[in-house]
Amino acid sequence: MYRPTIALPPNDYIVQVRSLSATGAPSEWVSRAFTVAPVAANVLPSITAPVFKSTVSGTNTLFAWTQSEVAGVTYQLWVSELADGTRVVYEESLTGISFNATSLSAGKYRAWVRAVGTGVAAGWSVGVDFTVADNRSAQETVPSDLDAAVRLTSLESQSEAVQSEPLPVAIAEPEANVKLPRTEPSEELPVALIDAVLADLPESGISPDAVNS
Repeated sequence: MYRPTIALPPNDYIVQVRSLSATGAPSEWVSRAFTVAPVAANVLPSITAPVFKSTVSGTNTLFAWTQSEVAGVTYQLWVSELADGTRVVYEESLTGISFNATSLSAGKYRAWVRAVGTGVAAGWSVGVDFTVADNRSAQETVPSDLDAAVRLTSLESQSEAVQSEPLPVAIAEPEANVKLPRTEPSEELPVALIDAVLADLPESGISPDAVNS
């Protein structure tokens, strides 16, 4: 299937088509003649959303078009994938000038709309190309405001818990009035040892002279 991207102006046309086999052998041409009748500007609707070449969300894609003045008008909406021409949306008998599609997958598309009235069907509008973004990928890579708030609250709670815990004894600062033991040898050490020996001797024991000798 092929659909022109522009509206054909009023005129007489001939279209020809043929097929190719798996080996590339062509078939005979098949021809058809048709006529595009003049249509008033206020009869042929045009798509206003999505905007041409825009990127939209696939979870709620809005299609909108201009009002047609065809008597007893309803609208038909056609949306196809650009990759292979698969039709993904086809709505008939729409009475308003907008429609919401809720399940378009990520990809590139083209949309048309036309007015159908009492005894007349206007031509299809000019096709509008648009892209549906990959919403799932965006949701996985961009955290929500709620996620950010939860992470911030968690970090603040951890910080408060660390500050409230007492320091271990091993790293507590020493008090000012605590005297640290001396690690260097003292020159007065022999005298102190002699005094200690004398203090332990009985009063009638060995005299200091004997000790000094």
